[in-house]
Amino acid sequence: DEFTSIRQHENDHVAALVAALGADARPKPTFQNLLQYDFSAFRQVSQALENTGCGAYLGAAPFIDSMDYLAAAGSIALIEGRHAGFLNELQDDPITATVLDDDSDNSFETPLTPAQVLDQAGGFVKSLNGGPPADYAPARSPANDIDILNFALLLEYLEAEFYNLNVDRFYGD
Repeated sequence: DEFTSIRQHENDHVAALVAALGADARPKPTFQNLLQYDFSAFRQVSQALENTGCGAYLGAAPFIDSMDYLAAAGSIALIEGRHAGFLNELQDDPITATVLDDDSDNSFETPLTPAQVLDQAGGFVKSLNGGPPADYAPARSPANDIDILNFALLLEYLEAEFYNLNVDRFYGD
């Protein structure tokens, strides 16, 4: 099942970002309202999270200083795009719809600012548990790379937790 694969991918993304950040990795946040009670809601939230991730990675990419980090973020972003296309199709939306417009057939992804990402996904975050702010600067620097990767890690933790809680509810193991 595709949702079982998506769950594994999101958990792999968390592990890769934690490994890349090492001691600088944010602690796992506490989330709220992730448990879905029907399959329709599960699909809708899945679609929103995956499309938000696509826009988030594209929005951050111009500000990543390290080419190694940019390559790693790009590798994750491409998989997020595959997830989003699958979920868009599952929801009968254009395969290239974005989180900001799920009815349009786009030739280009829409980059999202940290504020736009938090507008879409921030309601699921109950506590950052002492981790860094969910933000980064619109500037390239090695220090900002850590902020960007921790921002990405927040989203990957969220997606992983969402799928970890819900996939077995609808598919079992």
